[in-house]
Amino acid sequence: MVGAAVLALDEVDRDLLEGEHRSSDHRARSPLAKVPVLELDDGRYLGETRAICSYLE
Repeated sequence: MVGAAVLALDEVDRDLLEGEHRSSDHRARSPLAKVPVLELDDGRYLGETRAICSYLE
């Protein structure tokens, strides 16, 4: 999906096996510790894959 569009994205890796998605830093973006999360230009976050895909279309 992202590969089909020309987008500038900053990617942040989270080690799920180490529980990095449950860190306070990540929970500030995704209170339910969901992955992936997309930060929008207005500072809001999308944490549902389908919502992210719809937004990027």
